[in-house]
Order: sequence, then structure tokens, then C-alpha cells
Amino acid sequence: MIVHALVQAMNRRDEVFQMIEDSEDRDEAMHRVGRASTARAVDSDPACAHTRVRGRPPSHARNC
Repeated sequence: MIVHALVQAMNRRDEVFQMIEDSEDRDEAMHRVGRASTARAVDSDPACAHTRVRGRPPSHARNC
């Protein structure tokens, strides 16, 4: 499980760097990366499948 998570993180590296580069400041970069990470976590959690709308997590995804 840890190896799988590390491989996923390595695959996302370029995507995360692009989000950071596209951000205006540090706070926006942290928000973008955090939001993307939360969305991926909810998408991979079968318990949250019923809350998805059009493939996007709900605004309360952290409470799912």
C-alpha cells in the first residue's frame, strides 16, 4: 500500500508543480494543491462514491 501511494505521488509530481507555477502566491498554491489532493482522496474512497456529482467531490468532501 505504501509503495502504491509513493508511485501515485511520483506520477502527480509534474501536475503539482504546474499548479504551483500557475498560482499567484503561496496561499493560492497551497489551496490548489490541497483541493486537488482532497478530490483525489475522495475519488479513491469507495465509501464516498454516493456523494460524487459528475465525477467531482462535494464541497463537504472532507467530512465524507
